[in-house]
Amino acid sequence: MHRVAELLLLHCFGRQPYWLLQGWAWHVEMTLCKDVYCFPYRAEFVWASEHTGWDKALRDYVEATKESELSISDIAALQRGGWQDRGAKLAWGSVLFLDRNRAPALAQVLEDLRLAWDAGSRRDLGNGQWERVAGFEVSPADQSAIFVRHAGQAFWPELTRFFRDGSATPTAHPPSKQGMRRGH
Repeated sequence: MHRVAELLLLHCFGRQPYWLLQGWAWHVEMTLCKDVYCFPYRAEFVWASEHTGWDKALRDYVEATKESELSISDIAALQRGGWQDRGAKLAWGSVLFLDRNRAPALAQVLEDLRLAWDAGSRRDLGNGQWERVAGFEVSPADQSAIFVRHAGQAFWPELTRFFRDGSATPTAHPPSKQGMRRGH
């Protein structure tokens, strides 16, 4: 389920930040399967209790930090190459929040992130030729600006409150179809 969700998102919206791609796939996996079985880059044993309870762990992470507000550096902390438990849960919860509370904005965010990656990952070679810049990622500042532009100025405080209130409890409803449509 996780891999299919990744492929569908890539098919509809092209290249996305790693944390967002994984967050979407976990959102689909958690919603449809009621638990998580894909733990990319995790080499150690996964305990049965780690497949569920992400909502409670997420609330505990955010409460433990006592930060006034989350930012893009928190939710985009998940990077390729290694497992980061807190980053994984923040990525999942952020996509859950967007799908539940800002579904129309989610498609716009995904499209703008695709466009930003496409433009930024091209190196002009002259004479109408170009090549991709290996490993290019949309900067956290640009990602944050895209989120605020489409999800509103209150996005970061509302996301933080969503986690602190324990609102990230999974539901039986499938992810929003609006989140998978391009915003043209």
